[in-house]
Amino acid sequence: MSTSAKIILGALISALLGWLSYNTVCNASGAAISTGAPAKSATGSAPGSTANAPSAGTAPPASVEAARACQSELDALTKTKIIEFQSGSAYIAPESLTAIKELADRIKQCAGTQIEVQGHTDLTGTAAVNQKVSLARADSVVDELVKLGVPAAQLTAKGYGSAQPLVNGLTSAANAKNRRTALVVTTSAISSGGQ
Repeated sequence: MSTSAKIILGALISALLGWLSYNTVCNASGAAISTGAPAKSATGSAPGSTANAPSAGTAPPASVEAARACQSELDALTKTKIIEFQSGSAYIAPESLTAIKELADRIKQCAGTQIEVQGHTDLTGTAAVNQKVSLARADSVVDELVKLGVPAAQLTAKGYGSAQPLVNGLTSAANAKNRRTALVVTTSAISSGGQ
């Protein structure tokens, strides 16, 4: 056998062993295997739309308890780890990248769930501009989560603009509360009540 044939055979065997060990780790941990499809963005239509349903190759749906536990932990993280953007843009402030990394690490443990990344703006500006900015911000967060290893098929970006304020008013305190990124677990187990 020639030297080049030995090198090619060795590379094929290494690739096969790598694939087998990756497949074993993913199956043992229950992790979702990404299909490589890019995350899809919803246009901000009516809440509850399913813009990015689970695809073949993802983990089986999480139990109601697991999905609720995931939601609870994501809520706790987003209360203390605020994702900031440059004013009027979807550019993520560098100091927020640590928060997104922590969110990515937690989402990776939420196998079998779908996560809607929601962008919300304050009440300043027009509805059309706020809608566009909120969707662009949600897309930016999804892109960053995917870069950090969250399966794209698990995420959906959705912009709500200023339609769902937490606080009515135009004070700086109200604006700060209303400008937010929320992560919502949207698994079929939760929406059907576990039926």
